[in-house]
Amino acid sequence: MSSGIYQIRHLASGKLYIGSAVDFEDRWYQHRFDLRRGAHHNRHLQNAWNKYGEGAFAFEVVEECEPERLIEREQHWMDFHEVVAKGYNIAPVAGNILGVKLGPPSEEAREKMRTAATGRKHTAESIEKTAAANRGRKHSPEAKAKMSAAAKKAWTPERKAENAARVKADWTPERRAAQSAALKGQNLSPETKAKISAASKGRKRTDATKAKISAAGKGHEVSPETRAKISAALKGQKRTPEQRARISAAKKGRKLSPEAYANISAANKARHAKKRAEKAAEKGEEFSE
Repeated sequence: MSSGIYQIRHLASGKLYIGSAVDFEDRWYQHRFDLRRGAHHNRHLQNAWNKYGEGAFAFEVVEECEPERLIEREQHWMDFHEVVAKGYNIAPVAGNILGVKLGPPSEEAREKMRTAATGRKHTAESIEKTAAANRGRKHSPEAKAKMSAAAKKAWTPERKAENAARVKADWTPERRAAQSAALKGQNLSPETKAKISAASKGRKRTDATKAKISAAGKGHEVSPETRAKISAALKGQKRTPEQRARISAAKKGRKLSPEAYANISAANKARHAKKRAEKAAEKGEEFSE
């Protein structure tokens, strides 16, 4: 049975948050998701989580029962442990959220959450506990659908724009340089490459995504240094027969637009003119188109 009463216990003090769930795994996932992003509806539990860290709490089953008895049994355990007076629960009545403010947190609340989380680092022990708790866990199709729907609802155009602006501001030239230096010399293992390849197989970009990628690349010029690096990296590389077959199949039936033809033609003309000019310069001759 996956329904019943659960508790979130602070390991050091023994303080409890009592709740009921139709599905323990789904309910615990939602608690962790909200707590990790600082958006949990219970401010007492959120404050303790921010202060002590994820590794300081345990998610435990108190009692399994039928869904129709959840409220009755939740109230029993709430009263037994006196969780409103001595624990983290805010509402004194099971199934009653009176006094609990739901919905997206205000900008002021968001700022407080950001301030509380700034500079806070999880210990190695906390990280390992979190990894162990989630290792091998698989969500049901229903749970995945619920999470997807919730994320789509929360990820509004305004929030996307706000996030994009924040990332752009954070991604300074210094940070780019540090990232580049950190990745230099790193080689992906064959296992990692195989995993990336398997994850990407069968994935198709939507027309809207393709249009965005195309728009982002228009007008972007690759520097001579970058061209030289790409050229050096590709030298000596040979495509396998399978790669050649895939490339050939992908190009079959594909037609270039008149604009693409014009761009390719102009690029080829410029390249040939440059070569002729270089040869003329070597011979001391004057070059003209």
